[in-house]
Amino acid sequence: MFESGFSVGPVAIGCDFALTRRGEAQYLWTKPLRVTVVRCLFILIRYLPIAMHTIGLIFAARGYIGTQQVPEEYCMNILIFETIASYIMLILLEVVLMLRVFALYDRSRTIGIFLVAVLISRIAGSVYTVEERVLKFQAAKITFPGYCVARFSFKHPLDTQE
Repeated sequence: MFESGFSVGPVAIGCDFALTRRGEAQYLWTKPLRVTVVRCLFILIRYLPIAMHTIGLIFAARGYIGTQQVPEEYCMNILIFETIASYIMLILLEVVLMLRVFALYDRSRTIGIFLVAVLISRIAGSVYTVEERVLKFQAAKITFPGYCVARFSFKHPLDTQE
């Protein structure tokens, strides 16, 4: 499972780089190099997944080296990191889509304020969900039966068994 789950990301990113490197060099890295919101978002969306994937691989590899039994706290840290990384990438995607809607409405201030309010509520909801549901185990019982592969067993509010 370790080999197949972690090899898809680098292969996809490598193919994307190979296919789009000329266009990126032409449109992004030519002079004058101005700092714009769109350019910063592109760089974040393009290179942040590589950093996150590398950090995730390092976390996962450290759990496999030298021990047969990986501590559950270590596995939980990996799960928390992957959850936060997923939320960050999802929020960046939403910002890009909101910028497109903002541009379609001729940069209307009313639409801009509405989109910022939606984004702030989305971020607040994400933080609440991660803290209340994942970190406090209220929505699911999370166990790691082997090699930090999470198994979720969801609890129903009417269940009295532990």
